[in-house]
Amino acid sequence: MRREGTPLAVRLQRTAAAFGGVLLLALFGAVAFESVGWVGKTFPGFFVLENRVVPSVSLRSWGDVSLLFQSQVVAVDGRAVGSAAALYDAVAQSPPRTSHTYLLRTARDESITAHIESRSFSRTDYVLTLAAPLLNGFFFAAIGLFVLWLRPGAASTNALVAACCTTGLFALTSAGLGSSVWLLRLHVAAEALMAPAYVHLAFVFPTDRMRGRRWYLAAIYLPFALFALWFAHAIGDASAFTDAHLLAAGFQGVAVLFLFAGSARHLVGRSSALARRRVGVVALGTVTGLVLPGMLNACSAALGGRVPINAGMFTAFFFPLSLAYAAVIRDVFRIDQMLLRAIGWGALATTAAGLYFGVFFAFGFFFPGRALSDSPLFDAVLDLGLLLAMVPTHTWIRGGLDRLYYRRLYDAESTLRRLGKLLASARAVDEVVRATQLSLRDTLGGKATILLRDRDGDFIPAGGLASRRLELRFGLMRRLASGEIVARYEWEDGSGRALPAPGSDRDVEILVPLHRAERLVGLLSIGPKKSGHAYNAHDVSFLQSMATQLVMALSAALAVQQLADLNAGLEEQVKARTLAFEQTNRELQDSLRRLHDAYQVLERNQAGLLRADRLATLGRLTAGLAHEINTPLAAVMNSLKVVIELGAEYSDSVGDAAVTPDDHREIAFELLANARAADVWARRAAAFLSRTKTHGRELRDGAYERFPVAMVIDEVRELLAHRLELSGCALEYVEEPEGVEVEGEPGRLSQVLVNLVANAIDAYEDSRSGKGMIRVAAERRGDKVEVRVRDWAGGIPKDVLPRIFEDLFTTKAPGRGTGLGLWIVRNLVENAFDGKMLVDSAPGRGSCFTAVLPARRSEKPAAPAAAA
Repeated sequence: MRREGTPLAVRLQRTAAAFGGVLLLALFGAVAFESVGWVGKTFPGFFVLENRVVPSVSLRSWGDVSLLFQSQVVAVDGRAVGSAAALYDAVAQSPPRTSHTYLLRTARDESITAHIESRSFSRTDYVLTLAAPLLNGFFFAAIGLFVLWLRPGAASTNALVAACCTTGLFALTSAGLGSSVWLLRLHVAAEALMAPAYVHLAFVFPTDRMRGRRWYLAAIYLPFALFALWFAHAIGDASAFTDAHLLAAGFQGVAVLFLFAGSARHLVGRSSALARRRVGVVALGTVTGLVLPGMLNACSAALGGRVPINAGMFTAFFFPLSLAYAAVIRDVFRIDQMLLRAIGWGALATTAAGLYFGVFFAFGFFFPGRALSDSPLFDAVLDLGLLLAMVPTHTWIRGGLDRLYYRRLYDAESTLRRLGKLLASARAVDEVVRATQLSLRDTLGGKATILLRDRDGDFIPAGGLASRRLELRFGLMRRLASGEIVARYEWEDGSGRALPAPGSDRDVEILVPLHRAERLVGLLSIGPKKSGHAYNAHDVSFLQSMATQLVMALSAALAVQQLADLNAGLEEQVKARTLAFEQTNRELQDSLRRLHDAYQVLERNQAGLLRADRLATLGRLTAGLAHEINTPLAAVMNSLKVVIELGAEYSDSVGDAAVTPDDHREIAFELLANARAADVWARRAAAFLSRTKTHGRELRDGAYERFPVAMVIDEVRELLAHRLELSGCALEYVEEPEGVEVEGEPGRLSQVLVNLVANAIDAYEDSRSGKGMIRVAAERRGDKVEVRVRDWAGGIPKDVLPRIFEDLFTTKAPGRGTGLGLWIVRNLVENAFDGKMLVDSAPGRGSCFTAVLPARRSEKPAAPAAAA
């Protein structure tokens, strides 16, 4: 199918986004250049706009200047001033800490006199007053333009661009209001247009409620455009300017409440799954981004502009980020995962902060007047305690969220086992369909239909009428062919887009592709869940596993059906062609050949179904591979991290006259060294994957060699350097006599020592004994070489010691151990080196693992299964 070109409207909007980005960068650079010039200057202790009005921006260190907010400065030290620049120049002529007398006129045309000391504008003042709105304004506008580039033409995109750009310009220009009239006019225009932009957003997000009624936008924006013109005209009149500012702040508060109310309606009403997920994302961004600035704006409007609003700029950028994510992403399952992660980390941060402040409050309540909380030791102990509690707390929170959010009402594993048994005995497509429908009815409760693809590429119900054909659009077909599950939720965004077939059928809520040999052969169509809830990531995982079993069963059933058809045809041919023996004989031979092929297909598919019972064994091999490949990958990541840090250091040193050529050479040497280390470990990981192919076969000639044990120890030390450093453990190697050698494959011995040393590190971490010593000793005893790995950690309990070499046995917490490490160690020592493993351990005195290896090999054994 020919791919259509990009519509003109889309190209125009992306061009507008690019052009807007250039203008945004230019404005950001201009305002940043002007705002940085404040640092080090003497200023009155408060800001003044170009019309000499004091804005509601201050810091606590400047003193209480809230009485001056929204008032116009008339004179300084008895001299009249006509502009902000004249006021700043008058103050800058005296050194800081000079007291000046200011005459101001309030919005009520009252005169007030204030005596305020001048200050030197510090870098801290800049960060807390000008840098925050400067950066947040840039982020707001940039997020809006980026969404316009990614998803042009959508109704939610246009509203989001309007809201982000007006808010961004309002914040960005507030960093340079005291130096330019045109920035002030742009600032008040953006302030006036923020309210209609958020009302516009409320009408189209999370669902579009303005379809076919775009003229509503004129009714929303036109009054505020006139208000913006009046606001810009009122700049010279302090009273009118203050009234316009307070009115704009009030409109903004009402607009944001309107947006929140519209979003909340989707949470309590019967909205689509996509709308509810989008509201959930925006709720997270709202809590972190708009609660603080919204409260400050409301207080400022209620108290006549006497509350500084600059503190609200530090968290505001979270709100457009959440809006942009919700507007661009339509995959409900992807939003599910993001919400769970964000809520989990948010809950963890809230819990940590609550514990932190709770400790201080409790200490101050029970021990008033004590100064222990000011001690660095107290802070260090408290921080260490919180750090140790972070991982178990996060695990507990994540588990609770999974149980609360997914509400697993069925056991997917047992259901799949029962379905596998039913499908193994199925010999017809109808039996496969019934078994599938029964399993789905007992779990999800949705109505299920199996659609098989015919030669024309259409889909027909399995065992149904050929007249009920289903044709899919190319875009939807491509997504299903790639293995993606398609749900109707992404079309229920209120945009009025027509749902593609079969999504237009209310009995179809989700489509699961059925693949055989990377080819789309059918679909599993499922209706709404009996609980009324939307499908989630847990359901998707269950359906994907079911689809795998279903494809195998359908293949077997179709082969049986083909066999039955061939048998029926053969009997008819024998009866009808009795008098024409030669022709019948040729047709019989042809039928027998096809019959043989059909039997082979049937046997292969039935064997595949029976092999499903042995998936646990395959899981062990996969887990072993993951266990052995994880450490080289960690070493690669560690080297790349050092390379990144060195690259940043090298970048910072460019142009620095203090950096000598020798310094550059040193940095380059370290870069090359770490890059080569990463290459070595990446190649080692690749070599390990290559060795898995040798499972169960003899190694090639020359694969074994004599090598010194010390060489392997150096390799192990480099591999576990990062973990040794983090755990505070030291690795010591001794040998007797010097140059102890063994015969075999060095990589196998490296695997043994890596597992043993890593277990020793884990032992020290579990016992929380602080820094520990791990000693590796190699000793030649006649024709044997003993390699011992000893630690002095907690030791192994007596009831556990007899089982430590069993596969899949572990005493570690979930996520830390697979139960394969020591099993692999024993198999490597016994099969790859013809040796044996010994262990000596007791609680309280540590453990010692000893590998007894022959110094010379009489024959080369096969590659051990565990290592493969």
